[in-house]
Amino acid sequence: MAFAVLLGALMWTFICYTDFFSAYYLWPISWAAAKVISTLGIPVVAYGSLQQADLYILEIGRFVFHVEHQCSGISAFFIYFAALLAYPAVAPHKIRGLLLSIPAFFIYGAVRLVVLGVIAITLPDLLRFFHLYFMVILNIGFVMMLWTDWTRRADAASG
Repeated sequence: MAFAVLLGALMWTFICYTDFFSAYYLWPISWAAAKVISTLGIPVVAYGSLQQADLYILEIGRFVFHVEHQCSGISAFFIYFAALLAYPAVAPHKIRGLLLSIPAFFIYGAVRLVVLGVIAITLPDLLRFFHLYFMVILNIGFVMMLWTDWTRRADAASG
């Protein structure tokens, strides 16, 4: 029950402060992905618009990616964070879990965009499959990997 209430509260917070999450999560992840893609020698044009703050656009080759919050992994992060808060562990361990997961989700979100950009250039026929199916399964796996590691450490810390 605590998990559901916490997840609802996080989603409500997201809805109320979408511009904050755009400025400090979506745009930096998209920008970082664009820089990595560019470093790989793949031409990329990246831009966002203040009129549409919850969208960042990456033009990679002939593909135009409309990067929205769903693409950034924010929902997966909220699921992880709600589970972390609901789990019976001591507060210092929860804080460590949160502080370590923020950069992990940031890096993961950027890497996902980089992978999709590389696939768009090298295997464009598989882009739809990777975007709609593979990345969803990868999201679940990533959250479960972090969660399993964190709970294992939380249980060990509590004795």
